[in-house]
Parts: sequence; C-alpha cells; structure tokens
Amino acid sequence: MRTRTALSEKWQFLADPDDKGLRRGYDRMPLPEPEDVLIPHSWNVGNGTDEYRGIGWYQYSLHAAEEDIGRSFRLTFDGVYRDAALWLNGVPVGKHDGSGFTTFTVDVTKAVRAGANLLSVRVDNRYSPYALPFFDQFDWADDGGIFRPVYLTVTDRNAIDYTMIDAQPVLAEHAGRVDEGPAELSFRVKMLEGAAAEAEVSFELLDEGKVIASGSAADGTAAQIAHVRYWHFDAPELYTIRLITKVGGRETDRVEKRIGFRSFVTEGPDFVLNGEKVHLVGTEWMPGSDPRIGNAERPEDIARFLQILKNTNCVFTRVHWQQDDSFYDWCDAHGMMVQEEIPLWGSPKEPVSDTMERAKAQYQEMLRSHYDHPSIVTWGVGNELDGQSGVTKRYVAEAVAYCRSFDPNRPVSYVSNTPWITPDDANTRSDIPMCNEYIGTWHQGMDNEEKVAEFRKYNAGKPMFISEFGLCEPAFPGGDSRRERIFLEKIDIYRRHDVTGFIYFCLNDYRTQMGEDGRGRYRQRIHGSADCFGNPKPSYRAVTRECAPLRVCSLSESDGKIRLELEARGDLPRYAVKGYYAMQTAVGAAPSVVAIPNLLPGERTVISLVPAPGRGRRIRICRPNGDVVLELPDAGQARE
Repeated sequence: MRTRTALSEKWQFLADPDDKGLRRGYDRMPLPEPEDVLIPHSWNVGNGTDEYRGIGWYQYSLHAAEEDIGRSFRLTFDGVYRDAALWLNGVPVGKHDGSGFTTFTVDVTKAVRAGANLLSVRVDNRYSPYALPFFDQFDWADDGGIFRPVYLTVTDRNAIDYTMIDAQPVLAEHAGRVDEGPAELSFRVKMLEGAAAEAEVSFELLDEGKVIASGSAADGTAAQIAHVRYWHFDAPELYTIRLITKVGGRETDRVEKRIGFRSFVTEGPDFVLNGEKVHLVGTEWMPGSDPRIGNAERPEDIARFLQILKNTNCVFTRVHWQQDDSFYDWCDAHGMMVQEEIPLWGSPKEPVSDTMERAKAQYQEMLRSHYDHPSIVTWGVGNELDGQSGVTKRYVAEAVAYCRSFDPNRPVSYVSNTPWITPDDANTRSDIPMCNEYIGTWHQGMDNEEKVAEFRKYNAGKPMFISEFGLCEPAFPGGDSRRERIFLEKIDIYRRHDVTGFIYFCLNDYRTQMGEDGRGRYRQRIHGSADCFGNPKPSYRAVTRECAPLRVCSLSESDGKIRLELEARGDLPRYAVKGYYAMQTAVGAAPSVVAIPNLLPGERTVISLVPAPGRGRRIRICRPNGDVVLELPDAGQARE
C-alpha cells in the first residue's frame, strides 16, 4: 500500500553559472553533457567548484509503474541548499525558497505518467535577502546542491501525510527520576489532501515486535498506556508505533515509526527530566565540516561524528540549523538530547519585517518532519541578534508563544550573546535563557564571574544555560592549551553560580564562509577540540573528563585488590547515576564487570576489582547503554 524508495543513484548534474538553463530548456529536456552524481551531493566539494555560488541543475529519470497511476506520488527532499524549483516532464510541480536545511515534500501526482518521467531540479545557493539566514549572516558551510537524501513515496490517496505524536509519561508528585510507569499517547494526524472524510486511523504500540496497546488514533484523540519504560539519555528506550488507515473496512495505508516516552520541562531554575531535577552538559558538533564530503553527509558519516560527540559525555547538544531524520534517529537510539533551531543569526541585528513569517514557515516544516523524535527536547527561535533591542524582545516573545501553541510539551529558547550588557535581555522572554559567553575573547572589558553572577541573580526564576563558550583561533592566540584552560576556568565559574547547564563550542574545527583559516572547501574556523576530520586534540580529554557525571576520587591497588572511589557530581553535570558499571580489560584476559551502586548527585561509593592478569590493563566506567564515561589507563596508578 505504501512504498518509499530512496532516489540516490543515477542522478545527473550540471552547473549553470550564466543562469541560462531555463532559456535552454533544462526544465523539460535532458541536460547537455552532465556529470553523473550520487545523492547526497554538493558542488562545493571538489571538481574545481569549491567556491561556486550560483545555479546548479539536477535531473533524474523517475519510473512509475502502470498499475500505480492514479495513486499519490510525493517526492521528499531532506535538504536542498538552498532555493529549489522542480519540474516533472516539463510541468512545474513545486518550489522551496528561503530555507536550505528543512525537509520538504512535493506532490507530483498530477504530472506523473506511466514509464519514464524526467525530474528536473534547479538549485540556487547564492546569498539572499529572502532567506533565513539572511545574506552571508551564518557561521557554517553553505554547500550548494541536493545534499541530503531524496525519497519517492507512493500511496493510496487515503493515506497519512504526517503525524505529531505526544508520548508523555504520567508522573505522580515525587522528587526523583522515574524510569517506568503509565503514559499517554496523543495524536495529531494529517491526512493527504483529498482523503475521504470517513477514513479511520488506529494505532498499535509494539515492544520488540509484540503489540502492548492499541486503539483509535483519530486526530485529537488520546490513549492511556498502562506501563512503558521511559526514554532517558542513559536508557534510550524506544517503541514502534504502527498507524493503520482504513476506509469502509479496507486498509489503505500503514505507517511505522519509532517513538520514546519522556518528559522534559522547566521548573523554576531547573530542568526536570522524567521527574528528576537535572543539570545537563554537552558539546556542539558543526556538521558539514569534513572537507572530503562537506554537507553531503551520508547516515554513516553523521553517525561517526555523533559517536565522537557522545564520547565527550555529551547528553545535550544544539544544532544552529536543522538536521535530517538520520541525525535524530541516531540521537533517539543512542540517548542524545537536542535543541533544534531556526537558523536566524547575526545581521540584521534586529529581526526585520518578514522575519516572523519566515521563522514560522520553517518551524512548521520542523514540526512536520521531526515532531515525533524523543531526542528533540527543546526548540530554538534564533541566535545572536541584538538581545537588548525592544524589537528583538518582541520577536522572541511572539516566536516563543507561536512555538508553544503547537507544542506545549517542549520548552522554547532564544540564544543571546548580549545579556552581559544588561541582564534584561531578549533571551529572558524564552523558557530557557541561553547565553553565548565569550568574555575575555569576543567580549572584552568585563569580569567573567561578575557577569555570570549578575545574570543568574536577575533571572533566578528560570534556568540559566550557557549555550556557547570556547576559543576561536587564529582570531585569538594560545592554541589548544589555551582552549583547555578557558574551558576549565569557565566551567568552574558556572559551577559556583548554579548555572543549569552548558554546551561547549565546539567539538570540531568547522567549515564556514567566515573561516579565518584555509581556502575553498578547506576554509574553516579553528574552534574545536577535534580537527575537521574528527581527530581529537589534547583538550578533548579535558572536555570528556569534566562532562562525566562521575568523578574519580581515588584509584589504588594493594593486597591483590584495585580500590576505586567514585563520586556522582553534584553541580555540573548533575543527575542520578543508575545502572553504571566498571569494566576491566587486559591483553589476553576476559573482561570483568563490576556494577556501580546507584548514586544520587553528591554521593560517593567504593568498588573493588581483582586485577586482571596481562598487559595493558584498562578500567572503563560505562553507562547502562555501553557508552564509556571515563577510561583509566593504569589501574595501579592513583589518580585525583
């Protein structure tokens, strides 16, 4: 009934620097002497077009079976940078302007015919005043092309277009983390335009293939679920939900997706995850930075960098611009909480007249494509405008209200770099005042501790979150040793002033048109604790150690025993340690595992291990899902 096919091979590409493609009929005739390419594809990596900003044409021969004519044909593009116009057999079928990172779908049903169909896509990655972000006001790669996957979906006309499913734990009054219990599923189901009014949608909730609940999934309904395991970054429990559409008793559509039950809210100055007050830390990865592939990252490329990110003990991150499903699928499965943001950044330093309209349009596309991902815990409505301006304050207040009107279960933030001027900043109009803090580098003439304390005191009733800090070289000297020193000095300040969390900026040196280093596809900012290929620098180890929820108080070996004293951090990060374990390995010896007792923040424990025979002994502290928290290279050497 529903088929979804990835259109990755046999595409053709041709650059059009003179913008003569329409006059030459590229919308309806085969391209002359094109290059064969695979999707994802970007023209800004290799082939002498690294710095080309202009027009590019793509074509694909789309086959439609005779028996499918009369059904619904839709093309979904996970990302085209930036403006796209589409034709099928010379017939205009859609446009997508002003947003280069959001997923969009084009209905081509009326233009499709049996057999071969010529799909033409005109892509423009020139700077624009009609897009978010505006002109060249962004600090990331702007690689032109169809840089994310493309899918063809063929369905009955009585089929689901998209869903917005709320999977919320039902939590009683308590203090502390809850891992399982009752839950509620609420459904918003959008059918394809023209679907029969009598179409009925039901659901089945599956746990490892077994149906554990079922019922109506009609738009606006809710279902009570007796018992589930809740999603948590240390235990990312996922379920399959199956949605079944019927008309007159005949099944016309079936959709399956993965969901997780979790609650993430703000409560006064705290984050509350599944009932537990938590302080969260993480790092940000800047995608598109490997110069070998640029923004044309495959799921395996994304997974590789996300694992490097997760290995820094990152449990909460942000993305300055929208990512695709493969990014969030990985975060769902591996326990990474994410803030997805509308890429409104930099100049103009105040929102202009059509900013809100464009922000709303992008948010709607974010909702349609990503709402059901449990890893997305917050939305962001902008980054580094003039937060002291009344215009920006009004924009943030309106944008936050708009987002919450569609999603009452996720907090909404605004990221500011101006709260150090006065603490009455636009970010205080959001649920989570997020602060980019570069005092001592980009922000001069201020006392770091004084300014953090002032903002924390002024906004005592809300979480205070440091959304960026770090060192950008060569804009500022000192290299990686200074980067590590800044990291350690600043988090000490954040810990002293009860900051709710931070996201360190950033994991990697990253490709950007603002880059001070390199040229072409190698133009980048040296801002990371890893290079643009993901190779760690010395500061990476400091980030990993300080973001760990456990601190090693002592490690010693005597009388045939290894004694390890651990403390659950009580400041940053701060959350319960449950289900963790220590694993000892050595060359030629079987691994040994010792459970770490559950610890609340600030509590200590001592565990003992029998030294493993052999060379290269290692003790690794692991999360319940197997991620390594800390690695101790020599079990016989005491460490503080």
